Amino acid sequence: MPDTYTQRGGGDDDVKRLKAEMAAAHPDRGGTSEGFAVARQRYLDARGNGRVRQRAGGFKNVKDLAKLPNGMHADRQCRSLYVQVRRDRMNGACAMSWLYRWKPRGQGATSSRLMGLGPCDCTAANLEGARKRAAEVRELVAAGKDPIEERDKVREAEAQRLRPRPTFLEYAREYVKRREGEWKNPVHRKQWRDTLGIGGVGKSRMTYCDSLHGLRMDKIDGHAIRTVLDPIWAAKPETASRLRGRIERILDAAKAEGLREGDNPAAWKGNLDTRYSPKGKLREVKHHAALPWTKIPSFMAKLRRRNGIAEACVELIVLTVTRSKEARGARWEEIDWEAKRWTVPAARMKRKKAHTIPLSEAAIDVLKRMEAIKTGSKFVFPGLKRGSGISDTSLRNVLRNMGLGKDAASVHGMRSSFRDWAGEETNFPREVCEHALAHSIPDATEKAYFRSTLYSKRVELMGAWAAYCAGLPATGAA
Repeated sequence: MPDTYTQRGGGDDDVKRLKAEMAAAHPDRGGTSEGFAVARQRYLDARGNGRVRQRAGGFKNVKDLAKLPNGMHADRQCRSLYVQVRRDRMNGACAMSWLYRWKPRGQGATSSRLMGLGPCDCTAANLEGARKRAAEVRELVAAGKDPIEERDKVREAEAQRLRPRPTFLEYAREYVKRREGEWKNPVHRKQWRDTLGIGGVGKSRMTYCDSLHGLRMDKIDGHAIRTVLDPIWAAKPETASRLRGRIERILDAAKAEGLREGDNPAAWKGNLDTRYSPKGKLREVKHHAALPWTKIPSFMAKLRRRNGIAEACVELIVLTVTRSKEARGARWEEIDWEAKRWTVPAARMKRKKAHTIPLSEAAIDVLKRMEAIKTGSKFVFPGLKRGSGISDTSLRNVLRNMGLGKDAASVHGMRSSFRDWAGEETNFPREVCEHALAHSIPDATEKAYFRSTLYSKRVELMGAWAAYCAGLPATGAA
């Protein structure tokens, strides 16, 4: 196809000079992207006013479009705009579409790319719209951007805008179902469901979040969160604080999925902490009631005169200073009779780390009593329900039946009694006492270097504690 030329009054020397400047400003030759874009635009402007080479054919107006044969044809009035024609020779049907053709920076002449600009219907308005879209794409290319990537970003943003947004109730149910496998404690799972209003029926269902249930996830703002927390923050600070944290986690998850944008209205730091007082300042923290350590010997003497599985479990808890859950779930395979050691697996520990407990002679006696009445259950302290351990309520009832009210003593409070005794009556190091209680070392630096469980020291400590509980002189305590 022969070439045709049109002279518009520009100078070839200027065009050549600007072309050289554009090449020198290319990033591959040490230039910057911004400098290259400016130099390239100057060159294109000068070339447009100078001698522009165009191939014969193509089209200038709407009348030319209808006469075009199969193939890709250039627009003589708009640089880089093409129309692609596909005619069916059998039935005469014709499909036409607009294309933008360009060469990415730093690539060879054979690496031109094409981008669709929509269908062509051979009308003046359609042609004008295609030229306008081509001009917009040309600006993106001149700025060093990929027009296809930019188009995809716009489409993705529009798809996100039109995407159906679930309500808080719908998403909260989905979130809890997806994450509750991580929560080993059934009480913890129930608290999540109850406080969010997705568990319980009738009068047992909590209504704290009812005002959020019908709101779309992207419509929940600070006002909606305050509507939930204002009525309960002062009256129920612990519940309100936990509920706020749960809502915050749900909204964070929704944002990660593209269902929300912006800051989290349930966040505490720099947000709700300016409106609400910390829960610790609203109400004094209530600890588990603990029996004074001086009364432990008389308590143990009275406890040993009582027969029962629950009484034996409480006795073992006192002698090993374990938590109620750890003792109630004790299994026979965890007991090493020869080494006089009880290993609680990580799954039942609060810190999710296995804990090895030295067993004093008094603790061994408790286990032997339970072995003598072993019924085939895997639990050391079997409960009334087949295949389960003894309940926490049964242990609390032991204290109540001994005349100790809930404000006088608790099963968990026996650990506090032990800690007070060890701190006031013995010279065992703090670390040994804390390891006996399966507490973590609070200082991160100290924890990094101090990794021993101090087992041999704890053997002495548990022996001294057992002697004290029996009213005997505590050896190794001084």
